[in-house]
Amino acid sequence: MLKLLGKIGNISFIAIGIFVILNPKFTARGGITDLSYMNLNIFVGLALLGFGVALFWNERKKSRKSVYSL
Repeated sequence: MLKLLGKIGNISFIAIGIFVILNPKFTARGGITDLSYMNLNIFVGLALLGFGVALFWNERKKSRKSVYSL
């Protein structure tokens, strides 16, 4: 049960990262995209995506080690 929650958490970090990258913020100035907000969104999204992938990869390596240790 705990492993399942961990995998769901990792996948949610990946999904939130993709969502943040694909949804740029728009300013109130007539819908013109502010590039600084877009860059911030891209960097935050990439950080969340990378964190989720790293957690997912780490969990996968742990599960392989436990299988081989049997």
